[in-house]
Amino acid sequence: MLGPTLNRLVNDRAKHEERVSAIKKALVYPSAVLGLTLVVTLLLLIEVVPIFATSFADFNADLPTSTLTLLAVSQFLQDHSGLLTASTLFIVLVTRWSLG
Repeated sequence: MLGPTLNRLVNDRAKHEERVSAIKKALVYPSAVLGLTLVVTLLLLIEVVPIFATSFADFNADLPTSTLTLLAVSQFLQDHSGLLTASTLFIVLVTRWSLG
């Protein structure tokens, strides 16, 4: 009676491990795309947007709220780049540590 139950438990556990492995494999590409998108967005906000900010300042024109918000986010990221880097490293390390 115990033998068949243990066999079923072993089979269920093996199927579970296969599913977990398949899910992890399926998430690799979307995770890579998301990570690359975040890096490119940050680079644009930190390196490219400030170039436009100086051009906008030279025009002395009224800017839309969305543009002002984008400029403010860019300035915040420039001012707090050390905090952003430290936070990112902390999150990566905690995630790696918790996943084993």
